[in-house]
Amino acid sequence: MALKKAQNSEKFGICIKSKNAVVEFQNQKCFDLCGDQLNKKCEKGCMLRYAKSKADPAFDHSYKIIKNMESNDALVDAIIINDGQNITTLLLEKNPAVEEQMIQISRFKLSNSEMNVMEKYLLGFSNDEISKQLFISNATLRTHLNNIYKKIPEAYKREIIAAHKSRV
Repeated sequence: MALKKAQNSEKFGICIKSKNAVVEFQNQKCFDLCGDQLNKKCEKGCMLRYAKSKADPAFDHSYKIIKNMESNDALVDAIIINDGQNITTLLLEKNPAVEEQMIQISRFKLSNSEMNVMEKYLLGFSNDEISKQLFISNATLRTHLNNIYKKIPEAYKREIIAAHKSRV
């Protein structure tokens, strides 16, 4: 029953590949994120990262977590599990959760720049990555973050920091 629910999940993608990276199963969310890969050798996002990890013998029968990976214009976190027979990937699209959080945060009257910083922060980008993406210095970023923390209630601060740490 739980497997059936997982296969039909709209929240995360599931892809099961052979040891040779041929896709044997993908649910609809995986199809939406990666396109039709069924019965094809997958050479997309997570498998590109997996190929780099293959040189590490510790990954032969283990798992790898990949954060902030792009997949067809979506930002996803991936867990790749190698059990020695199959390579199973779980994909979680980050954008919908962040969009919902941004709606909640918009109530606190942040400036446009502060909203841009918050979005990147919630997506899990590091301070250096945020600075580069927004073309601002680290000092300016710290100023924006300090201003944000002054404007939002304490409970939100804890939530935001916890969410950011889990995504970095």
